[in-house]
Amino acid sequence: MSYQDESVLVNGMFAKKNPNSPDFVLCGINIKLDAFSEHVRDFKKREPDAEWLSVDVLMAKSGKPYCKENNWKPSEGGQAAPAAQAPAMAPVDDDLPF
Repeated sequence: MSYQDESVLVNGMFAKKNPNSPDFVLCGINIKLDAFSEHVRDFKKREPDAEWLSVDVLMAKSGKPYCKENNWKPSEGGQAAPAAQAPAMAPVDDDLPF
């Protein structure tokens, strides 16, 4: 499997979380057409055989969402995508009152 560490932000694509939206709405995506069209042209120059442009919506340390290309590619063995590491759990208190 291969995953390039190079982060490529998606120009013209913006993720925004509306604090008034219901819980099932993760975020909204706004696309500035001229900037996004240029990004897709540049992507096709880098990846001429690509049929898909995969995008991850991530959270910056500042708490603001942003869009980044997901450039993971399977290796010749066809292995699955790398699993995200689960956060460490807090220790469990064995002295529960029930």
